[in-house]
Amino acid sequence: TTVRDYKELIKPARERALSCTYSAKIIPQKEPELPPESQFVRARRLTKESYQAMQDNPITFHCCPPEGNLARLLTFALTTFAILLAAEAVLGHRAAPGGNIFALLILILFALLGGVLVRIFDLIVHKCCKIDLRLPALLGMLVVGIFLKNVPYNMYELAQPECMDYNATSIEQDVQHQWKRSIPDEPVEDSNVQIESVTNIVNCDPRYIGHDLDPKISTMLRSICLTVILLMAGLEIDPVALWNLSGMVLRATFIPCFVECIVIAIMSNMVLGFPWTVGFLLGFVLAAVSPAVIIPCLVSLSGRGYGVEKGIPTLVIAASSADDVVAISGFGIFLGLTFFKDASMV
Repeated sequence: TTVRDYKELIKPARERALSCTYSAKIIPQKEPELPPESQFVRARRLTKESYQAMQDNPITFHCCPPEGNLARLLTFALTTFAILLAAEAVLGHRAAPGGNIFALLILILFALLGGVLVRIFDLIVHKCCKIDLRLPALLGMLVVGIFLKNVPYNMYELAQPECMDYNATSIEQDVQHQWKRSIPDEPVEDSNVQIESVTNIVNCDPRYIGHDLDPKISTMLRSICLTVILLMAGLEIDPVALWNLSGMVLRATFIPCFVECIVIAIMSNMVLGFPWTVGFLLGFVLAAVSPAVIIPCLVSLSGRGYGVEKGIPTLVIAASSADDVVAISGFGIFLGLTFFKDASMV
Protein backbone atom coordinates (compact mmCIF):
# COMPACT_ATOMS: atom_id res chain seq x y z
CA THR A 1 0.00 0.00 0.00
CA THR A 2 1.06 3.53 -0.64
CA VAL A 3 1.05 6.44 1.79
CA ARG A 4 -2.12 7.71 0.23
CA ASP A 5 -3.91 4.45 0.87
CA TYR A 6 -2.68 4.50 4.48
CA LYS A 7 -4.13 7.99 5.02
CA GLU A 8 -7.44 6.87 3.55
CA LEU A 9 -7.55 3.94 5.95
CA ILE A 10 -6.89 5.99 9.10
CA LYS A 11 -9.06 8.96 8.10
CA PRO A 12 -12.36 7.57 9.51
CA ALA A 13 -10.68 6.66 12.78
CA ARG A 14 -9.08 10.08 13.06
CA GLU A 15 -12.44 11.85 12.42
CA ARG A 16 -14.19 9.76 15.07
CA ALA A 17 -11.45 10.59 17.61
CA LEU A 18 -11.64 14.33 16.89
CA SER A 19 -15.46 14.33 17.11
CA CYS A 20 -15.36 12.62 20.47
CA THR A 21 -12.74 15.05 21.79
CA TYR A 22 -14.63 18.26 20.88
CA SER A 23 -18.04 16.95 21.85
CA ALA A 24 -16.97 15.96 25.33
CA LYS A 25 -17.97 18.26 28.19
CA ILE A 26 -15.14 20.27 29.73
CA ILE A 27 -15.21 19.75 33.47
CA PRO A 28 -13.67 22.77 35.21
CA GLN A 29 -11.08 21.92 37.79
CA LYS A 30 -11.95 23.04 41.27
CA GLU A 31 -9.36 25.05 43.15
CA PRO A 32 -8.30 23.54 46.43
CA GLU A 33 -10.12 25.11 49.35
CA LEU A 34 -7.86 27.06 51.63
CA PRO A 35 -8.25 26.58 55.36
CA PRO A 36 -9.83 29.52 57.17
CA GLU A 37 -7.15 31.99 58.23
CA SER A 38 -6.68 32.68 61.90
CA GLN A 39 -6.81 36.10 63.50
CA PHE A 40 -3.02 36.25 63.69
CA VAL A 41 -2.63 35.45 59.97
CA ARG A 42 -5.31 37.98 59.06
CA ALA A 43 -3.69 40.69 61.18
CA ARG A 44 -0.31 39.92 59.63
CA ARG A 45 -1.77 40.11 56.11
CA LEU A 46 -3.49 43.44 56.83
CA THR A 47 -0.29 44.81 58.33
CA LYS A 48 1.67 43.91 55.20
CA GLU A 49 -0.98 45.51 53.00
CA SER A 50 -0.97 48.71 55.08
CA TYR A 51 2.82 48.81 55.08
CA GLN A 52 2.90 48.42 51.29
CA ALA A 53 0.28 51.15 50.89
CA MET A 54 2.35 53.55 53.03
CA GLN A 55 5.46 52.70 51.04
CA ASP A 56 3.65 53.46 47.77
CA ASN A 57 2.35 56.81 49.09
CA PRO A 58 4.90 59.60 48.37
CA ILE A 59 3.83 61.54 51.49
CA THR A 60 4.22 58.73 54.02
CA PHE A 61 7.20 57.11 52.28
CA HIS A 62 9.77 58.67 54.67
CA CYS A 63 7.72 57.83 57.76
CA CYS A 64 7.44 54.09 57.25
CA PRO A 65 9.99 53.09 58.32
CA PRO A 66 11.07 56.40 59.91
CA GLU A 67 14.30 57.93 58.71
CA GLY A 68 16.28 61.11 59.20
CA ASN A 69 15.31 63.52 61.98
CA LEU A 70 12.08 61.65 62.68
CA ALA A 71 13.96 58.41 63.27
CA ARG A 72 16.45 60.11 65.61
CA LEU A 73 13.63 61.80 67.53
CA LEU A 74 11.72 58.55 67.96
CA THR A 75 14.91 56.79 69.00
CA PHE A 76 15.63 59.38 71.70
CA ALA A 77 12.02 59.31 72.92
CA LEU A 78 11.81 55.53 73.12
CA THR A 79 15.25 55.30 74.73
CA THR A 80 14.31 57.86 77.36
CA PHE A 81 11.02 56.10 78.06
CA ALA A 82 12.79 52.73 78.41
CA ILE A 83 15.40 54.25 80.74
CA LEU A 84 12.64 55.81 82.86
CA LEU A 85 10.85 52.49 83.23
CA ALA A 86 14.07 50.62 84.00
CA ALA A 87 15.21 53.24 86.52
CA GLU A 88 11.84 53.26 88.27
CA ALA A 89 11.84 49.45 88.43
CA VAL A 90 15.36 49.36 89.89
CA LEU A 91 15.60 52.53 91.98
CA GLY A 92 11.98 52.97 93.01
CA HIS A 93 10.94 56.40 94.26
CA ARG A 94 14.27 57.98 93.27
CA ALA A 95 13.29 57.67 89.61
CA ALA A 96 9.64 58.62 90.19
CA PRO A 97 8.34 62.13 89.39
CA GLY A 98 10.07 64.45 91.81
CA GLY A 99 13.38 62.57 91.81
CA ASN A 100 16.72 63.57 90.35
CA ILE A 101 16.80 60.86 87.69
CA PHE A 102 13.31 61.68 86.44
CA ALA A 103 14.10 65.40 86.28
CA LEU A 104 17.40 64.80 84.46
CA LEU A 105 15.91 62.50 81.80
CA ILE A 106 12.92 64.77 81.18
CA LEU A 107 15.26 67.76 80.91
CA ILE A 108 17.42 66.00 78.31
CA LEU A 109 14.41 64.82 76.29
CA PHE A 110 12.69 68.20 76.20
CA ALA A 111 15.97 69.97 75.41
CA LEU A 112 16.40 67.78 72.34
CA LEU A 113 12.79 68.46 71.38
CA GLY A 114 13.43 72.19 71.71
CA GLY A 115 16.39 71.95 69.33
CA VAL A 116 14.30 70.03 66.80
CA LEU A 117 11.49 72.61 67.02
CA VAL A 118 13.94 75.42 66.30
CA ARG A 119 15.11 73.61 63.17
CA ILE A 120 11.51 73.04 62.09
CA PHE A 121 10.84 76.76 62.62
CA ASP A 122 13.84 77.56 60.40
CA LEU A 123 12.46 75.31 57.66
CA ILE A 124 9.00 76.91 57.87
CA VAL A 125 10.42 80.43 57.66
CA HIS A 126 12.65 79.41 54.75
CA LYS A 127 9.73 77.86 52.84
CA CYS A 128 7.29 80.71 53.49
CA CYS A 129 9.45 83.84 53.55
CA LYS A 130 12.58 82.65 51.69
CA ILE A 131 14.69 83.75 54.68
CA ASP A 132 17.46 81.50 55.93
CA LEU A 133 17.66 82.27 59.67
CA ARG A 134 19.92 79.36 60.74
CA LEU A 135 18.98 79.70 64.39
CA PRO A 136 21.10 77.48 66.67
CA ALA A 137 19.47 74.54 68.40
CA LEU A 138 20.83 75.99 71.65
CA LEU A 139 18.10 78.65 71.48
CA GLY A 140 15.37 76.03 71.73
CA MET A 141 17.19 74.30 74.58
CA LEU A 142 17.46 77.64 76.41
CA VAL A 143 13.72 78.28 76.02
CA VAL A 144 12.95 74.76 77.25
CA GLY A 145 15.16 75.31 80.30
CA ILE A 146 13.34 78.54 81.16
CA PHE A 147 10.00 76.80 80.65
CA LEU A 148 10.83 73.82 82.86
CA LYS A 149 12.24 76.09 85.56
CA ASN A 150 9.12 78.26 85.86
CA VAL A 151 6.13 76.15 84.77
CA PRO A 152 4.92 73.46 87.23
CA TYR A 153 4.27 69.99 85.88
CA ASN A 154 1.53 69.17 88.42
CA MET A 155 -0.93 71.63 86.93
CA TYR A 156 -3.72 69.06 87.10
CA GLU A 157 -3.38 68.84 90.87
CA LEU A 158 -3.18 72.62 91.18
CA ALA A 159 -6.47 72.93 89.29
CA GLN A 160 -8.35 70.95 91.94
CA PRO A 161 -10.72 72.96 94.17
CA GLU A 162 -8.81 72.04 97.32
CA CYS A 163 -5.53 73.23 95.84
CA MET A 164 -7.11 76.43 94.56
CA ASP A 165 -8.28 77.23 98.08
CA TYR A 166 -4.83 76.36 99.40
CA ASN A 167 -3.06 78.58 96.87
CA ALA A 168 -5.46 81.41 97.62
CA THR A 169 -4.54 81.25 101.30
CA SER A 170 -0.78 80.99 100.55
CA ILE A 171 -0.43 84.22 98.59
CA GLU A 172 1.06 86.02 101.52
CA GLN A 173 3.96 84.36 103.27
CA ASP A 174 2.80 85.18 106.80
CA VAL A 175 -0.64 83.75 106.19
CA GLN A 176 0.86 80.58 104.71
CA HIS A 177 3.16 79.97 107.69
CA GLN A 178 0.36 80.71 110.13
CA TRP A 179 -1.95 78.24 108.40
CA LYS A 180 0.71 75.49 108.37
CA ARG A 181 1.41 76.03 112.06
CA SER A 182 -2.29 75.65 112.77
CA ILE A 183 -2.03 71.89 112.11
CA PRO A 184 -2.12 70.26 115.55
CA ASP A 185 0.82 68.12 116.55
CA GLU A 186 -1.27 65.98 118.87
CA PRO A 187 -3.17 63.11 117.24
CA VAL A 188 -6.85 63.67 116.75
CA GLU A 189 -9.60 61.13 117.02
CA ASP A 190 -9.94 60.57 113.29
CA SER A 191 -6.36 59.99 112.09
CA ASN A 192 -7.43 59.26 108.52
CA VAL A 193 -8.81 62.78 108.12
CA GLN A 194 -5.57 64.28 109.43
CA ILE A 195 -3.38 62.23 107.09
CA GLU A 196 -5.60 63.07 104.15
CA SER A 197 -5.47 66.79 104.90
CA VAL A 198 -1.68 66.79 105.23
CA THR A 199 -1.37 64.84 101.98
CA ASN A 200 -3.55 67.36 100.21
CA ILE A 201 -1.42 70.22 101.55
CA VAL A 202 1.78 68.65 100.30
CA ASN A 203 0.37 67.79 96.85
CA CYS A 204 -0.92 71.32 96.36
CA ASP A 205 2.58 72.78 96.27
CA PRO A 206 3.75 73.53 92.70
CA ARG A 207 6.52 71.22 91.50
CA TYR A 208 9.05 72.12 88.83
CA ILE A 209 11.47 69.99 86.85
CA GLY A 210 14.21 72.55 87.35
CA HIS A 211 13.72 72.54 91.12
CA ASP A 212 13.57 68.74 91.40
CA LEU A 213 17.11 68.43 90.07
CA ASP A 214 19.72 68.60 92.81
CA PRO A 215 21.85 71.80 92.48
CA LYS A 216 25.02 69.78 93.08
CA ILE A 217 24.17 67.48 90.17
CA SER A 218 23.33 70.39 87.85
CA THR A 219 26.58 72.17 88.76
CA MET A 220 28.57 69.02 88.10
CA LEU A 221 26.84 68.51 84.75
CA ARG A 222 27.59 72.08 83.67
CA SER A 223 31.26 71.60 84.56
CA ILE A 224 31.36 68.33 82.61
CA CYS A 225 29.74 69.95 79.55
CA LEU A 226 32.20 72.85 79.60
CA THR A 227 35.12 70.42 79.95
CA VAL A 228 33.91 68.34 77.00
CA ILE A 229 33.45 71.42 74.81
CA LEU A 230 36.91 72.78 75.62
CA LEU A 231 38.43 69.32 75.10
CA MET A 232 36.78 69.13 71.69
CA ALA A 233 38.17 72.58 70.91
CA GLY A 234 41.67 71.47 71.89
CA LEU A 235 41.47 68.44 69.64
CA GLU A 236 40.51 70.61 66.65
CA ILE A 237 43.43 73.04 67.01
CA ASP A 238 46.26 72.78 64.48
CA PRO A 239 49.59 73.23 66.32
CA VAL A 240 51.40 74.65 63.28
CA ALA A 241 48.68 77.21 62.59
CA LEU A 242 48.50 78.06 66.30
CA TRP A 243 52.26 78.75 66.42
CA ASN A 244 52.09 80.95 63.33
CA LEU A 245 49.08 82.88 64.68
CA SER A 246 50.13 83.00 68.34
CA GLY A 247 50.40 86.80 68.45
CA MET A 248 46.99 87.27 66.87
CA VAL A 249 45.51 84.73 69.29
CA LEU A 250 46.85 86.67 72.27
CA ARG A 251 45.51 89.95 70.91
CA ALA A 252 42.10 88.41 70.15
CA THR A 253 42.01 86.94 73.65
CA PHE A 254 42.97 89.82 75.94
CA ILE A 255 42.09 93.02 74.08
CA PRO A 256 38.33 92.40 73.49
CA CYS A 257 37.82 90.91 76.95
CA PHE A 258 39.55 93.73 78.85
CA VAL A 259 38.03 96.50 76.72
CA GLU A 260 34.50 95.16 77.20
CA CYS A 261 35.09 94.65 80.91
CA ILE A 262 36.43 98.19 81.46
CA VAL A 263 33.63 99.83 79.45
CA ILE A 264 30.92 97.86 81.27
CA ALA A 265 32.49 98.64 84.67
CA ILE A 266 32.58 102.38 83.90
CA MET A 267 29.01 102.43 82.57
CA SER A 268 27.67 100.40 85.49
CA ASN A 269 29.37 102.77 87.95
CA MET A 270 28.18 105.95 86.24
CA VAL A 271 24.68 104.86 85.22
CA LEU A 272 23.68 102.23 87.76
CA GLY A 273 25.81 103.34 90.67
CA PHE A 274 27.51 99.98 91.17
CA PRO A 275 30.79 99.78 93.08
CA TRP A 276 33.89 99.28 90.98
CA THR A 277 34.36 95.69 92.07
CA VAL A 278 30.76 94.84 91.20
CA GLY A 279 31.15 96.69 87.89
CA PHE A 280 34.20 94.63 86.94
CA LEU A 281 32.38 91.51 88.11
CA LEU A 282 29.52 92.33 85.73
CA GLY A 283 32.02 93.18 82.99
CA PHE A 284 33.74 89.81 83.11
CA VAL A 285 30.34 88.08 83.08
CA LEU A 286 29.21 89.91 79.94
CA ALA A 287 32.60 89.80 78.21
CA ALA A 288 32.78 86.00 78.20
CA VAL A 289 31.85 84.26 74.94
CA SER A 290 29.75 81.13 74.73
CA PRO A 291 31.86 78.11 73.73
CA ALA A 292 28.68 76.07 73.27
CA VAL A 293 27.80 78.25 70.25
CA ILE A 294 31.18 79.15 68.74
CA ILE A 295 33.15 75.93 69.04
CA PRO A 296 30.60 73.52 67.41
CA CYS A 297 30.11 75.97 64.52
CA LEU A 298 33.85 76.32 63.94
CA VAL A 299 34.35 72.57 64.19
CA SER A 300 31.66 72.09 61.56
CA LEU A 301 33.24 74.68 59.26
CA SER A 302 36.72 73.21 59.67
CA GLY A 303 35.34 69.75 58.92
CA ARG A 304 34.02 71.07 55.61
CA GLY A 305 37.34 72.75 54.81
CA TYR A 306 36.39 76.44 55.18
CA GLY A 307 39.34 78.62 56.22
CA VAL A 308 41.59 75.70 57.12
CA GLU A 309 44.48 76.87 54.93
CA LYS A 310 44.59 80.29 56.61
CA GLY A 311 44.08 78.83 60.09
CA ILE A 312 40.86 80.74 60.83
CA PRO A 313 39.13 77.89 62.76
CA THR A 314 42.25 77.42 64.89
CA LEU A 315 42.45 81.16 65.57
CA VAL A 316 38.82 81.56 66.60
CA ILE A 317 38.67 78.35 68.66
CA ALA A 318 41.87 79.14 70.54
CA ALA A 319 40.89 82.77 71.16
CA SER A 320 37.38 81.89 72.37
CA SER A 321 38.67 79.17 74.69
CA ALA A 322 41.36 81.42 76.16
CA ASP A 323 38.83 84.25 76.45
CA ASP A 324 36.63 82.03 78.63
CA VAL A 325 39.61 81.20 80.85
CA VAL A 326 40.44 84.91 81.27
CA ALA A 327 36.81 85.82 81.98
CA ILE A 328 36.38 83.03 84.54
CA SER A 329 39.65 84.00 86.26
CA GLY A 330 38.71 87.68 86.41
CA PHE A 331 35.24 86.83 87.68
CA GLY A 332 36.70 84.72 90.46
CA ILE A 333 39.14 87.46 91.50
CA PHE A 334 36.53 90.21 91.69
CA LEU A 335 34.03 87.86 93.31
CA GLY A 336 36.46 87.41 96.18
CA LEU A 337 37.12 91.16 96.37
CA THR A 338 33.39 91.90 96.43
CA PHE A 339 32.09 89.46 99.03
CA PHE A 340 35.10 89.07 101.33
CA LYS A 341 35.82 92.11 103.45
CA ASP A 342 39.40 91.12 104.33
CA ALA A 343 40.41 90.87 100.67
CA SER A 344 42.46 93.65 99.10
CA MET A 345 43.60 94.61 95.65
CA VAL A 346 47.25 93.95 96.54
